[in-house]
Amino acid sequence: MRNTAQERASALAGQLFQEAKALLPSTLLNIPQSIEFFQVAVILSMWSTTIEQTPLSIDSWLLSGFALQQTLASDIFTHVIDFKHSGSLSKSELDRWCLWNHLCLVHLQ
Repeated sequence: MRNTAQERASALAGQLFQEAKALLPSTLLNIPQSIEFFQVAVILSMWSTTIEQTPLSIDSWLLSGFALQQTLASDIFTHVIDFKHSGSLSKSELDRWCLWNHLCLVHLQ
């Protein structure tokens, strides 16, 4: 939305928000969550939902907190939660560390 014309952003913001808001409740019921859920949680928690001073809100603190709780139930973050330094990490492990770090940061924001 930031990299498009203001008129288009204004027209699409409400539609995108309503779509995200409609899909979120059913997605929260899935356990364990997929890597895509955690990526979306970071994006939605960081995404400013205010276009032209029209507030469209998703509770970022609640969503990021729920996502962080779900990291404990997910095998995706096992090596992050039970970290034992063993030298170098693979790219996928570093990507998961980065995602977990972003979840923590948006929750503290």
